[in-house]
Amino acid sequence: MESHVDPTYAANPQTEDRSLPIAGIAKLVLAGLVVAAVVVFVVQNLDSVPVDFLSWSFDIPLILLIVIAAGTGLVIRWVVGFVLSRRKR
Repeated sequence: MESHVDPTYAANPQTEDRSLPIAGIAKLVLAGLVVAAVVVFVVQNLDSVPVDFLSWSFDIPLILLIVIAAGTGLVIRWVVGFVLSRRKR
């Protein structure tokens, strides 16, 4: 019975190091803390708030209103940055 051994492995037998580096663990812990903070923020902002915009009036959960406002701000910032970068050319 023949043994099939990779000649490059036989010449350089290195063991795989499957441990996480300290920086990787720190990033995972930081990501976990951010997720936990977001969950706490969401849970604390579930109350509905009245919104009056132009002729519309409705109730919406506060967290949804915050997300919509933040998303709108990001889109406006992106559009303004895009327009300004096109003007410089």
